[in-house]
Amino acid sequence: MAAEDEPSQIECFVFFDLETTGLPKKGDMPRITELCFLALTRYELTLTTRAPRAYNKLILCFNPRKGIEPRASATSRLRPSSLEQLKPFEQQAFLIYQFLKNLPHSLCLVAHNGKRFDFPLLLAHLKEWQQLIPDDILCADSMEAFRAFDPPPKAKRQRSMPTADPKSVLCLPNGAEAGVNDRGSQQEGSEAKKSYSLSKVYARVFGQEPPLSHTAEQDCNNMLEIIYETAIDKFPQWCDANAVPLCNIRPMY
Repeated sequence: MAAEDEPSQIECFVFFDLETTGLPKKGDMPRITELCFLALTRYELTLTTRAPRAYNKLILCFNPRKGIEPRASATSRLRPSSLEQLKPFEQQAFLIYQFLKNLPHSLCLVAHNGKRFDFPLLLAHLKEWQQLIPDDILCADSMEAFRAFDPPPKAKRQRSMPTADPKSVLCLPNGAEAGVNDRGSQQEGSEAKKSYSLSKVYARVFGQEPPLSHTAEQDCNNMLEIIYETAIDKFPQWCDANAVPLCNIRPMY
């Protein structure tokens, strides 16, 4: 690859998470109730410590000006009554703009499942400020990164099985059923489809569910913990190669 074709280095990573009034539904789009930006320079991120010290953080809670679904409130532990006296997102958007503007550039927002949820929802809320958001802000999805870093699944093996009764079902000791293909062979070594939710990735890495999750700040911390444990030597380079301009993301509404 020619030098001019190589991706430029990202200088600042902003780990980003949202809590909301619920999930998108037809005719009922979510509003942001909490936002966290946790920003580290590339140098600070790649130090050999798991406890970065020089970072910038912005945490904001908002009056969503609509009801919060009971499940979303229980998960985030944000009660509607706690948010009623706060300003709505639109009245605090300038703080977000100033925070991002003052960080080193080039800058990359990192969110888990960000391309499908966090980035589109953030942009929907920033419509009035979109002309002020720097064009050079990039974004990367940590869910895509963790998938890319996972080892490939084990190759499936086939074991010859008797074919006298092709309609029979093989019962395994744990009660699961093994499928039999048209040739009477049983597939082995196939893994159940992995979940890449943040809590499931955390549990696979550390052997337990995260002690705290579903606050915007803690989900940013959980992302960082996984990266430090499994991918600190390759995550920045992966973002260099795979991040896309934030302005290329379509707002949720």
